[in-house]
Amino acid sequence: MTQAIALALLLLIIVVIIAVIVLTVYIVRLIIDMNKLTNNLNDVAIMVKRDVEPIIKDVQITLNKLNELAQAADNQMSTLKKIIATIVGFSTLTIGGMKNISGSFFKGLMSGFKMFSKK
Repeated sequence: MTQAIALALLLLIIVVIIAVIVLTVYIVRLIIDMNKLTNNLNDVAIMVKRDVEPIIKDVQITLNKLNELAQAADNQMSTLKKIIATIVGFSTLTIGGMKNISGSFFKGLMSGFKMFSKK
């Protein structure tokens, strides 16, 4: 019986050793594949960085040009608003003055007409 137990234990030890060796081989292969994967990811990251940098610079230049264009348009609109405000203010002043002058002129004309018509 002790011989059977010894044989069973020996068989168990051999199976465990074989399982550890198989697992070690798979883990080593996994580590090698992960190393290759990280190297490939690093290469992809370097390529993307190299290809994206000019695009980002072009986008920055484009945004700067659009900002300058918007500021120029804003300045032109401010100038146009000032001109329109000046024109509207001048025309309002002129029309207001014309109303006073024409009202006074017609009042004076009517007063003179009434004064000469009474005599």
